[in-house]
Amino acid sequence: MSAPTMAPWLLANLSRFDAVHLHFARDLVLVPAAAAVLAARRKYVAQTHGMVVPNSKKSAKILDSVVVRRALSRADVVYALVETERAELLKVEPKAQVEVLPNGLDFDEPRPQANPAEKTDVLYLARLAPRKRPMDFVQAAKLLAADFPEWTFSLVGPDEGEVEAINRVLAADPALARRVRWEGPLAPDQTAGRMAQAGVYVLPAEREPFGMTIIEAQAVGLPVVMRSDCGIAPGIVNADAGVAYDGGAEELAAALRPLLSSPEARTSLGERAQQYVRSAFGVSSVVDRLERRYRS
Repeated sequence: MSAPTMAPWLLANLSRFDAVHLHFARDLVLVPAAAAVLAARRKYVAQTHGMVVPNSKKSAKILDSVVVRRALSRADVVYALVETERAELLKVEPKAQVEVLPNGLDFDEPRPQANPAEKTDVLYLARLAPRKRPMDFVQAAKLLAADFPEWTFSLVGPDEGEVEAINRVLAADPALARRVRWEGPLAPDQTAGRMAQAGVYVLPAEREPFGMTIIEAQAVGLPVVMRSDCGIAPGIVNADAGVAYDGGAEELAAALRPLLSSPEARTSLGERAQQYVRSAFGVSSVVDRLERRYRS
């Protein structure tokens, strides 16, 4: 929630550095960090990760007027993950120099490979928080269970307020409880292996700024289903490399039906997804761009 010794440390030590990469949001850790960078007059780039969007709350307006707009406008460049974030940043500070720089994956590292045609598990791997909408996943499972008796539906991730409600739904429906399970959190170095055990990956999160787990699932060859307001959904859909939907559980279930019905459809979509993510999100191009900016 706060880091009271960080800003003094930055003020005392920033002169040792040629440049700063400021990961930035409206919170009580990163706003003081930005203030320290401004006070030290260091050259810097800023990256907001979808965390700085127009906000009409009084507290946000105060922070914007004191620090946020200055931090954005004085950065050598502000990096947005997707084009929609770039547009939002320019609403906060029209003078900011904003470029799109996606997250990336290192494809030189070995990673497990999925075989979606042979798997019958739908996977949700994310925090179980309200904005991620894990309840939509559970309700979609309920709509699909009778027509696809061989399929299971797995939730993986830490509870951030939704597990109690999910458990109530499952307790009221023992048949559904045998098909839907929460596996708890998983260490980051184990997520690719867990994804490779699934047949389809689903992220029903609302207004997800980027969706890193989507490209991680695509990298192992999984077909993916996401909401159309996910930041990277337009590019994925345009490349025919994933399925996007609008709405809630009913629309999610409708998007899943063709994939659960056809091993061939899962294999084909998984292959296109893997080809797309390699071309669009290779980390080497991200590193090259950052390095050129740092050197300049």
